[in-house]
Amino acid sequence: MDSKNKISISFRDKAKNEDPFERGKEEQAASAEPESENDWDRPKKPKVYTLPIKKKARGRSPIKSIMISSITALLISFGLGFMLLRMFVSLTDETAEGQGQSAVPATEQTQGSEAVTVGTSSLEGYVVQAGVFSTEDKANEWKMKLTASSVSSIIWQRDGQYYLFVGSASTESGAEQIAADLDTRDIETYVKPWTILTEHTSLKGAEAEIAGEMGEYIQQHSLDQLSEERKQEYIATLQKEDPESPFLSAFQSWETSDRQSMNWLFTAKAMEETTK
Repeated sequence: MDSKNKISISFRDKAKNEDPFERGKEEQAASAEPESENDWDRPKKPKVYTLPIKKKARGRSPIKSIMISSITALLISFGLGFMLLRMFVSLTDETAEGQGQSAVPATEQTQGSEAVTVGTSSLEGYVVQAGVFSTEDKANEWKMKLTASSVSSIIWQRDGQYYLFVGSASTESGAEQIAADLDTRDIETYVKPWTILTEHTSLKGAEAEIAGEMGEYIQQHSLDQLSEERKQEYIATLQKEDPESPFLSAFQSWETSDRQSMNWLFTAKAMEETTK
């Protein structure tokens, strides 16, 4: 065979002769998998990416914080103050009630009778003491000496001793003044506090009425406010109903010019003897 008459076969694809741009579009379309049958006809929406915007934090106003703190502190202060006030008022009422019960004899009407129950109490004052003796005879001897010097006195027995008092007062300074006056008359004395002891007892009639009224006078040291007319009524009633009452002897011993407050001692001693 002649070499000049060689036969050549070409395998070039027809597509090589096509437009390269059109071929690229076809390849790109073929590589994407359709999600559904109609996706080929549905227009694609472009994706929009948004950048996150960081919100600016608002700072709390310092004035608002101060106002809130101040209001809270005021509310707490008012609450604590109210609680302390209630506690103080409660304690004050209890103290005043306790003092009132211990200072004045408590009286109570007994049902079904005219008896009056006198409760225990402590009536206090200051006394001017001229002496204390182990026997009543010795006390009376000194009492007579004082009477000769125009000095009033009273013998008060307690715990086996006989006290000789020549004056009384509601305060220590008042008793010291009486003692100073007696000292100018060469009468030696001693000032000290004195408590009238009473016990729970039941009284009747005029004695019960007198005990209730005299308890207030003794506690306030105001026996000078008891009128002479009222005192004479008590004397007449006691002479008729209870001639052995210590109050009768006390009223009969009263002094018109009571410079040493001896009437308080007479009545207080009668109160102690009546309620023992």
